[in-house]
Amino acid sequence: ANDPYGKWVVGVAVDDVGADSLEDIAPTADDVAQRIAKIEKAKDGNFTVDVVAASRRDLGGVKADTIEYTSDTSRGFSHYLTLVSIRAGKLYTLTSQVPEKQWPDVEKSARTLVASARWVGR
Repeated sequence: ANDPYGKWVVGVAVDDVGADSLEDIAPTADDVAQRIAKIEKAKDGNFTVDVVAASRRDLGGVKADTIEYTSDTSRGFSHYLTLVSIRAGKLYTLTSQVPEKQWPDVEKSARTLVASARWVGR
């Protein structure tokens, strides 16, 4: 991809979890954000993790949190925008990662990506 999108990484993960909704593990988006920050901080080579924003919305009858944070690591300084949701015992995570210096150029596309997420099927 051409700049500024060449180092923009988007990923989706689905993991089993012992909960059926976000409320089962954290009452607010800020709580989810702090859990993510704690996990990121514990990774090898991470120097700092700062939560920028956290919000919760309804996504087709399922709660979904949008968490924005930055992480300074031995591999570089990155900006993340992550959508997290739990449905039927599965944790769904959509993550946008870009070098912090490229965030201003990618921000609109990343926010559009996360805002456009929808549940399909059951």
